[in-house]
Amino acid sequence: MDRSRRAGSSGSVLDTPLAVLAARAHEVPWVAEALAGVTSCRKNCDHFAYRRGGQAANKYFETGCLDSTETTYCRTSKINLMEGILRHAERACV
Repeated sequence: MDRSRRAGSSGSVLDTPLAVLAARAHEVPWVAEALAGVTSCRKNCDHFAYRRGGQAANKYFETGCLDSTETTYCRTSKINLMEGILRHAERACV
């Protein structure tokens, strides 16, 4: 794991209002990396509207990083499901 993600904390609501922490979230290295992954998914995935960029935990445990795009979990539980539904709908309309 990259040393910059080890801390994992973006602050404490005991010291800083939640709205401030949320506004500064993009400054936290692991959050910025996860947001970059969502941006990549938005640009490259035909199913982004359904998948919404995937799950950060799956990305991390499958690839070791948070800015990856497609994971096995996403492909098997989201993409394949959506493509199957779309194929079924296309056949039903013909």
